[in-house]
Amino acid sequence: MKTSINIVSFMVKGYEIDYIINQGIFYILAETKHGKGGEIHLTDALKELALKEDMYAYDFIGKSYDVGNKQGFLESIVEIALRRSDLRYEFLQYLVRVLQKEVGSVREVVCFEEN
Repeated sequence: MKTSINIVSFMVKGYEIDYIINQGIFYILAETKHGKGGEIHLTDALKELALKEDMYAYDFIGKSYDVGNKQGFLESIVEIALRRSDLRYEFLQYLVRVLQKEVGSVREVVCFEEN
């Protein structure tokens, strides 16, 4: 039997929290009563889910990318390409050419402001 998973992200005190959970959470959310502020809280549903199945946590240390938006997706591609020794040199040359075409000298990039 194939299990679907969903990734749920939100911010807590400036930290992004990600959950990878199966679709059963949506059935629980549908039955969860409104909590503080009249809202349905994911944490209440997660507590209920934890009573029904195992839950695990992983404290990720490192950089994560929000590839759910265009800027984050592009940043991830550029940074990952620059980390790869087989891509870095040629890709850097490409980036310099693009920057020179778009804003002039590479030194001007730091001061560049859109009109």
